[in-house]
Amino acid sequence: MTANSYQVGGNHYLSNYQCWDFTADIHLNIYLHSALKYILRHKNKGKEQDLKKARHYIQKEIERELCKTSSISKQEVEKFTSKFIQENELDEFQYELLEVLVQYRIDLNSVEHAASWLLEALDIIDGYTEAEYPKEKVEQYDMFELSEN
Repeated sequence: MTANSYQVGGNHYLSNYQCWDFTADIHLNIYLHSALKYILRHKNKGKEQDLKKARHYIQKEIERELCKTSSISKQEVEKFTSKFIQENELDEFQYELLEVLVQYRIDLNSVEHAASWLLEALDIIDGYTEAEYPKEKVEQYDMFELSEN
């Protein structure tokens, strides 16, 4: 039995080309692998908390010296990305985040430019979280308005 043929604790990762294979193929580091994992599973498992975890991992990547992994060509990254997209049903949000993280991986040689991709990822997660998991609005009343009634 291979590691990809089963999952401990659910079935939200099972596909022919799984997140851990994709991130290993494009040499994405542990922080961004974890972020992508939480982004992919949030609807089926941890909801808003998973998005917060994804954001946390991306923040950690921004704070540390940017990833300096072994080199991989842009063409190889694009090939693996295409395969991953074909094998996994991504919604618009997940696809957009995947593209941003992949672009970050491609642009690692330009540290200044690469960091902007991670900041964009945080903005996308924040916007999606606000839209998907809105906070209850607390109605505020004018003190004088209440006393007139």
